[in-house]
Amino acid sequence: MLHIIQSNRMEVLQAQFHTLLKSAPLSSPFSKEVVLVQSPGMSQWLKIGLSEALGIAAQVDFPLPSSFIWRLYQQFLPDVPSESPYNKPNMTWKLVSILPTCLDDPRYVQLQQYLQQDADGLKLFALCEKIADVYDQYLMYRPHWIAKWDSSIDELDDVDVTIAPWQPDLWRRLVKHTQALGQSDYHRANMHQLLVTALEDADPSTLPERICIFGLSAMPSSQLEIFQALAKKTTVLLFFCNPSEHYWGDLVDEKTQAKIAVKYAKMPQVEAQLAQQEYYFVGNPLLSSWGKLGRDYFEQLVQVDAQWIDGFMDDFDDTLLSKIQQEFFQLAFKGKSLTPDKQWFISEQGKLPIALNDKSIQLQDCHTPLREVECLHDHLLRLFHADSSLTPKDIIVMMPDVGAYSPYIEAVFGAASGERFIPYALADLSIEQEKPILSSFVSLVNLPFSRFGVSDILDLLAVTPIACKFKVEEQEFSQLKFWLEQVGVKWGLDAEHKLDHDLPALSLNTWKHGLNRLLLGIASSNEQHDFNDIYPADLVEGMAVNSLSKLLHFVSMLAAFKQKLNQQARLSDKAQLLRQMVEQFYDAQTEQSWDLLTLERVIDDLQKHDDNLDMQSPVSARVLSYLVKQGVQEKGVGQRFLVGPVNFCTLMPMRAVPFKVVCLLGLNDADYPRTVQPIGFDLVPHSKRQKGDRSRKFDDRYLFLEALLSAREHLYLSYIGRSCFNNELQMPSILVSELMEYIDRSFCYSDPKLKPSEQLLQQASLQPFNAKNYDAHNALQSFNPIWLIDEEVPEQLLEPTSATALEIDCDHEIDIAQFMFTVLNPQKAFYTQTLGLKLHEQALSDKDEEPFILDTLERYFYLGELLESQLRGETVNLKQMVQRGNLPQAAVGEIQLAKMQQRVQPMAEQLQTHIQQRKEPVEVRLKVGEKTLLGWLDKLYDDKQIFYRSASIKAKDKVKGFLMHCVAQCAEQSVHTHIYGLDERVSFAPIEPKTARQHLANWLDFYQQCLAQPMPFFVSTAYELIATGDINKAATKFNGGQYIGFGESEDPYVALNFSNLDDVIAPLQAISDRLLADIVELAQEQRYADA
Repeated sequence: MLHIIQSNRMEVLQAQFHTLLKSAPLSSPFSKEVVLVQSPGMSQWLKIGLSEALGIAAQVDFPLPSSFIWRLYQQFLPDVPSESPYNKPNMTWKLVSILPTCLDDPRYVQLQQYLQQDADGLKLFALCEKIADVYDQYLMYRPHWIAKWDSSIDELDDVDVTIAPWQPDLWRRLVKHTQALGQSDYHRANMHQLLVTALEDADPSTLPERICIFGLSAMPSSQLEIFQALAKKTTVLLFFCNPSEHYWGDLVDEKTQAKIAVKYAKMPQVEAQLAQQEYYFVGNPLLSSWGKLGRDYFEQLVQVDAQWIDGFMDDFDDTLLSKIQQEFFQLAFKGKSLTPDKQWFISEQGKLPIALNDKSIQLQDCHTPLREVECLHDHLLRLFHADSSLTPKDIIVMMPDVGAYSPYIEAVFGAASGERFIPYALADLSIEQEKPILSSFVSLVNLPFSRFGVSDILDLLAVTPIACKFKVEEQEFSQLKFWLEQVGVKWGLDAEHKLDHDLPALSLNTWKHGLNRLLLGIASSNEQHDFNDIYPADLVEGMAVNSLSKLLHFVSMLAAFKQKLNQQARLSDKAQLLRQMVEQFYDAQTEQSWDLLTLERVIDDLQKHDDNLDMQSPVSARVLSYLVKQGVQEKGVGQRFLVGPVNFCTLMPMRAVPFKVVCLLGLNDADYPRTVQPIGFDLVPHSKRQKGDRSRKFDDRYLFLEALLSAREHLYLSYIGRSCFNNELQMPSILVSELMEYIDRSFCYSDPKLKPSEQLLQQASLQPFNAKNYDAHNALQSFNPIWLIDEEVPEQLLEPTSATALEIDCDHEIDIAQFMFTVLNPQKAFYTQTLGLKLHEQALSDKDEEPFILDTLERYFYLGELLESQLRGETVNLKQMVQRGNLPQAAVGEIQLAKMQQRVQPMAEQLQTHIQQRKEPVEVRLKVGEKTLLGWLDKLYDDKQIFYRSASIKAKDKVKGFLMHCVAQCAEQSVHTHIYGLDERVSFAPIEPKTARQHLANWLDFYQQCLAQPMPFFVSTAYELIATGDINKAATKFNGGQYIGFGESEDPYVALNFSNLDDVIAPLQAISDRLLADIVELAQEQRYADA
């Protein structure tokens, strides 16, 4: 007998289920209770409920309906295999073998055109996947089509087959091919009636003693027929969550009713017209719009012979959420059930009153997904504060894709601490998000198409099981990365590999060239002598050779498997190759190695299609890469549900278990209902819709309805309602808009001017640190102390204050180099030397691409090297310089080197006449006041002191040159000091030692001040201020800009105290007048063109 237990509350159905197991246990304790569910989430909820109600949950099997029915096929029909030859994967591989032989048939002309230029077979495989998916749908939802095609009849009664005229012929070829392989002829379409007939004569003792079907919201007609046949032999109980106590199988939504009215308006007046129009009821507009999936299922159940048991509950309270659920239950609108009056749906009369402080439904408008999660966290804290009985396990948070929100959830919920911490758990994450080791295997299988970018390869080597396999220790990674940067490895195994990417075969920046340079450097330390046109890189010494050998082993293994994977082979050979890769690249003893069992299942699935002869032709590397990636994703889709306190999960069918608080995030117009690209040759959408047909659009609408019905106390809906760029309004999901419209049409406050939808909608600020978020009267008050700014003392937090200078005992003996560093970088010196604080300056990540231009720093080094070579009269080895990998490739790099040689030529000519007779360095021990400067004068040439650098002369160069000039004068070296740059020379004539000592005394006083506090002195800015007297020009040096370069305010140490030049212009002017005025006056600048 078929029993249908219906209720509007899922917990009532659960209680009935518990009562059944308590009061009517199975005859044998060794028999298993069979409970059919549509998702693991529902089975998890039932198991928890069973253990709480009965104390234990054992001997209960929770199969999916399709799996259970296949077991019946195996039990009652002869020679049914464990797996259908007509499931989607098996059909896909057979179609890959069959379809290429059909393309000459005129009926296949569309497919033949699509499959052009498909050398690697990926388009063929993807197309066959889609065709197999379509056939699978036909087997489930249109078995009579398959029966006709099996009878050699192409035409179908309810659809025009000419949309895809090749489908009947291809199906028959598929069946013939399956028979030729010696596989079973059974598929769902021809097995269905055989099973129904077999069940009529079945012995009840061979069937389960009782079958329960729990929580399904849709069922194909063919499955329902089988359960009807089972009900004649055994007890079948179907637990059905019905949102209404009334019959609603014939409801239509308002849009459909309007279409019907338009249709009748064009028809001639007939007597039945009025009665026909009155037949279509809307009932509740939301239920009729969102509940089409459940309505069809309900109508299917009503038409079967069954005993109905009602368990409805009408204990609704006065909250808005409860009143909406009551409207569904009573099939009412504004309190009236099944009214035929159309004006009732649009009139302002009869609205139900709600309290102004009713927050059982709340809508949240945010700018970004991050703000959505931040607002949710604060909202949950408010709920916990308001209701002490509420616990984290009473809350569920659902979204269209939990993977897209997982980083924000971890950042917000994971970072909360102390009383703000809310226990949470993430379900439904993809395999790549949960187990990075499997992502690395996908990358390995994709080696034939990899560019071998240096960062990609190092990321692979950094995976723990791979690093352990190749014995690479953590401290070796920085060394390996440094070597690869120095030899310029960017991408490409070798020159030939670049040809695969339609680029010239240049060996520069490839792994082979870089590693050869490192290896040659072990044998030869002379970087100027080549071997087979390769210049050594003298970087690897001593025991570091072991680290290089590990890297060589790893890269050679990658290259070897790249070649093996690139060869076409049968699936069994590919599977064996994949097993070799797992063995060769992963250490089976590491903790993460358990995740490799997933790979074994993926590889076994590939092997299976060769073993059963589904695919006997060679498979390309592109198809293999696609298969492994797809297999890993399918195997790894986690459906852990109810695994932790606050559950974050994806909106999935059959998951509407009750919670006190239900929260939905990401309800944006483009994201929900989710869109699925239709298959153009699928005939089902072109046929008349049948009861039990599935639709993603209807699924998502019904999911939203189930979420609303499963909330017991509070429903929270969040969406991105405004742009984070320009605050432009953005539309929420159409389902949210329908709900807001329905609330305005059905409910009202005591003040008629207030619209409920506007009162329920709260708009969050763009940024979490907005002061309004910490207003105690704000409904969206934040509890995150990180962003809190104390308004009572804003000056102390926001305005820079004058700090008291520290009392520092300076050493009496000061190294000249240290003295120079401190006075030229006063802020950095204070923080690094006095406070011991070092800021980690962010370095730009190295790109996996060869250089196309030379960056400024590299250019400076090359200019310096070329200058030194010219000064020594040596011939520059341009080829060796190009091989370093920092210059653009081919002739471009050589052209740039030639230009740089020309650039330093005038400077070299100027210097060569002055640096011929270099003096021995003079030791300096100079007492200035109470301090003594220690160092060397090592730039003395004849009667000159010469400094030079291969760049333009900057203010720091002039100040440093002047100070060394003063040191030389005090050390009885009456010399001219010259500072040479690329374009000019700055000179200082000899001065009196007394005057020089006074200058040094002033700078030493400043040196002591720099160590005691951050001084408002910025060399380039100050020099420009004194030299020009123009504050605007000085500000340009301080602030920098796109066409100006790096500003001094961008120095992280300067930025700690000085962000605005106007705030410190007075002390800067005073310091500059005292220290720099004489330097500007004494400096004699001369360009080489004038010399």
